[in-house]
Amino acid sequence: MILRHPEDSRIEVFLAEPVETAYVPWEARAGGTIWTLTADAPLTDDGTALVPCPALVQMGTTDDEAELFVDLEALGILGLDGNPEAVRQIARALTATLVVSPAAAYCRVLTYGFDPLGLDTQDRLRLVVGRSVDAVLSEAESTAGPVAEAVDAEAAGSSFRLRGLVPEEGWEPAVVIVAAGDLSPEEDERLTSLGVEGGRGAAVVKAGTAPRWTLAADEPPGWWRLNPLGVRVRPVGIAAEELKELAGYLAEADAAPVDVAVVEPVATSPNGHVGHVQPDPPPAAAREPEWQAMVRVLGPVDIVDSSRVPQPVDRNQPLELVAWLATNRGRATRTRAIDALWSGRAIDPRSIRNVITSARILLRNVAGDPPNEQWIPHRQQELELDPLVVTDVDLLRARIAYARQLGPDERAAVLAEGLELVRGIPFEGSPWLWADDLVSDMSVDVVDMILDLAQLRLQAGDMRGAVEAAGVGLRVIPLHEQLTELSMQAWTASGERRRALDVYEAYERAVAARGEEVAPEIARLRNELLRAVPHD
Repeated sequence: MILRHPEDSRIEVFLAEPVETAYVPWEARAGGTIWTLTADAPLTDDGTALVPCPALVQMGTTDDEAELFVDLEALGILGLDGNPEAVRQIARALTATLVVSPAAAYCRVLTYGFDPLGLDTQDRLRLVVGRSVDAVLSEAESTAGPVAEAVDAEAAGSSFRLRGLVPEEGWEPAVVIVAAGDLSPEEDERLTSLGVEGGRGAAVVKAGTAPRWTLAADEPPGWWRLNPLGVRVRPVGIAAEELKELAGYLAEADAAPVDVAVVEPVATSPNGHVGHVQPDPPPAAAREPEWQAMVRVLGPVDIVDSSRVPQPVDRNQPLELVAWLATNRGRATRTRAIDALWSGRAIDPRSIRNVITSARILLRNVAGDPPNEQWIPHRQQELELDPLVVTDVDLLRARIAYARQLGPDERAAVLAEGLELVRGIPFEGSPWLWADDLVSDMSVDVVDMILDLAQLRLQAGDMRGAVEAAGVGLRVIPLHEQLTELSMQAWTASGERRRALDVYEAYERAVAARGEEVAPEIARLRNELLRAVPHD
């Protein structure tokens, strides 16, 4: 607990355990239970960015107008026992404090039970509005677990001491703020277990009472009492409209300058279904590795589980990190991740740790708990992604390799499964510069596979299937000469010569717009078609 006295700006820190010898310029009083810092005390800057109490918040003002601050993580769990609307106002104020506090810049603030009214749009890595208490608790447990493990491993005793012993990691806590009072006994028990011990990577604020610390409504109205200390305080509260205004101010301050030359993104047409019958495919184990989560990069980037049903995923740095790790196996390190995601800029080490933690949570939300300890191991310079996380490129290349040993019909069946993985240009719509080096190789692999499949279908007399396969490939590499030629051949063989000419004319317009010439083979096909198509 910290008090700042307005009459002389004196700061008093109340210690959990007495320390009689204070570090200059602090002064120890009351047997070392209180350390005092005067307003004129000389302060030095040792150049470190260490934040020992990232979850420090102002609780309110006391009887003598002193400002009361508490470290929510040190308390572990704080109950708010009073009128439901008053509880929500205090919860809003604590949340807003953490969202704008520089000290809490790398904390995960997880809320449930009140509308943030746009405050969550400021930084989705920092403030998360939970869909349920279970979702909030699962994420908080995942974030706090490594901190608690490190406290024990380093024999630090608390995260406060851990940050001094291993300052480069930061070890920011998860802060859970639940303003709803209708919790089930199981949910309440999990909340209590999460915060029952202070200083272990979690801070819990919940409606109702708590085992150790409770801020309870008192008399006269507007006053509350922090128990068990019995300190009377007028807590800081924010009404709904005030929070909405604050969120608006922050959004306006953070708004990027308008670029008048913005180019609208090109819409991607969905991949069509191939309407033809193929032989039964070989066993799954033979054509793709075992996996639990798939990072899809052959089109707009997302992550799916084994059901392959897309889920809403923010296109932010955790998704980018997972995509980078999945496409850089065997050479991924924290240093290289910084070079890729931050273009080598000097950043606080806690930034990369925060994004790694968020990436673990993203994978767990999509694919559940990993079979090993974590999807991305803790406290390692090398960033090895669990092998059960794959990319659609991995699966496509596995099918290509397996198909080489098969006969034409079986090979076409396996490659057709690879065609279903292709949704567009690799990394379509992603602004990630590091991905540019991968797009070309991936596109070539995709088109080579599609060209093989289209030729197999053409040879088997499946003209429509050949055309559809070629169309998918031309979305990946437009104006690809072999695919254009094959598409014209397939339409011609099916008796649709007019459609073949349409393909040529679209190709001719596109190459002319690029200042190029029509490929000789395609020009020859066009001339043959003109001779065969009757004229009016």
